[in-house]
Amino acid sequence: MSHSSRFRLALVGSLASMFAILGADRAAESSPPSNDLSNPYHTVTNWAQLPDGRKWGSTAGVSIGPDGNVWAYDRCGKNFCGDSNLDPILEFDTSGKLVRHWGAGMFVFPHGFFVDKQGNVWVTDEQQSKDGTKGLQVFKFSPDGKVLLTLGKAGKGIVLTLSGHHPPSRWLRTVTSSSRTDTRAACATTRAS
Repeated sequence: MSHSSRFRLALVGSLASMFAILGADRAAESSPPSNDLSNPYHTVTNWAQLPDGRKWGSTAGVSIGPDGNVWAYDRCGKNFCGDSNLDPILEFDTSGKLVRHWGAGMFVFPHGFFVDKQGNVWVTDEQQSKDGTKGLQVFKFSPDGKVLLTLGKAGKGIVLTLSGHHPPSRWLRTVTSSSRTDTRAACATTRAS
C-alpha cells in the first residue's frame, strides 16, 4: 500500500471516528435522562435511635425482618469493630425505636448482612483481626443473638465474594477455610436462604 493510500485511509478513519463521537454527543443531548421519574421516598432524619447517644459509623448492611422490623449493622461508630466493645448488630421497630442490639467483641469488619424468612440474622465478618483470633467467618444468629451456625475458622478463612454486589443474586458474601466441607456448606447455606 502506498504512502498516499495509507494517508487517505487514516484520514477517512479519523473523520468517521470524529463524526461518530459528535453524533453520539448530540444523541445524548436529545435523549431524556434515565432518572427523571419522581422519587417516591423521603428522608427521615434521626429516625433510628442508637443506644447511649452513640453516632452511626459505616453501615452498608440493612435488612427487613419477617415482622417488618429493620435490622442493620453499624461498624462500631467508625469503619472497624476490631478494637470496639460496641454492639454492631441493631434491630429497630418501624418507628425507629431500638428493640435490641448485640454482638460486641465478635466482629472485625461486618460486611455481608441478611435476615432470612425465619428471622435469623446472617453476618459475614470480612477482615481478620491483627492478632488473627477473629474475622473471616460467616455467622448465623437467632433473632436474640444466639449463635446458631459458624462457617470458617476465626481468623483463618479466605473471604470470597460470591455475589452480593451484582444483582439479581441475593447471595451473601461467604467465607471458606482450607476445608472443602466449609466451602460447600457456605455455598449451600447462602443459596438456600
